[in-house]
Amino acid sequence: MAYTDRLCGNWGIGDWGGSEENAFWGGVDSQDPLIWGLYPYCGTTNSPITSHIHASMSDPACTGIDLGCSDIEITVNGVTTIIWQNGVFINGWTGTTTPYTHTVPGGTGVGYTMDATPPADFPNDTEVCYTVTACDLEGNTSEAYCCFTTVGILSLDAELIRRDRVLVRFSNPLKTLSANPNATDLSNWSVRPVAGGRVHNINAGLAIEGVYFENAHNPTFAIVDFVAKDEWQRIEVAAKNFYDIYGATFGSGESSVTDRQTKVDSIMDGLPPFYEGSRVSRLFWVLSAIGISDEQLGGSQGLIQAEASIRDRV
Repeated sequence: MAYTDRLCGNWGIGDWGGSEENAFWGGVDSQDPLIWGLYPYCGTTNSPITSHIHASMSDPACTGIDLGCSDIEITVNGVTTIIWQNGVFINGWTGTTTPYTHTVPGGTGVGYTMDATPPADFPNDTEVCYTVTACDLEGNTSEAYCCFTTVGILSLDAELIRRDRVLVRFSNPLKTLSANPNATDLSNWSVRPVAGGRVHNINAGLAIEGVYFENAHNPTFAIVDFVAKDEWQRIEVAAKNFYDIYGATFGSGESSVTDRQTKVDSIMDGLPPFYEGSRVSRLFWVLSAIGISDEQLGGSQGLIQAEASIRDRV
């Protein structure tokens, strides 16, 4: 499948005289092929897991690209696979190899553009590296190496704003709802109590009544209403089968668990390490934590507020 027409402006390549500058006048081609148009771009993060591999190659000296020794290989999680060789896609990859003409000194040359489609989506949050090797018919070789990182799994941040309503924030904006029909399907959402109230069966989900998305082209949050059987302090929200703008999904229902905390909860989180390990918080520990929090705010803040409150009532 090698391109064998070695004429450039009707001047053939010869083995006599000349130099790189006038190789097309019958000199010797000693210029390496060019590789360009790499995509995804080197160093890109948050690349879609559905990314194609794109590359172009050409020979500026006009001897022509030799497809017989040109290839593309890709490495994912330490496994290297040749995906394009001899001008065709292999190992489950599909795509197009498109020849094109381009201007070189003395006439036109032929190059190729490849667009490779993987047999399956790339893993989330993974570095993918690909190497493109190009040869010309004089045996000159070039190589380009490039890596990109796929987008991480889309995560949720959930906050109870009412006993039967949770605010869900997405780590990345979603694709449009018209491109995400599964996002409004209640069967793709679940709400599960984890702590607080009377948790008889923590594996039992709560019935979902509705999901309401931000009124935006690419929503960043949604409100989920569910049937509340008790006052929950901690819940888990899961979602699946829809995508963010990078093509990441929730997988099988990855989610984040968020506590509904009071001010005392956040103060207790700041207790010194020697209070940890006990299953009971004693009153003087709480008072100590409040004192520590007060000192962190500059001291006497709580007392000043209390005195002001008393003066207001007198």
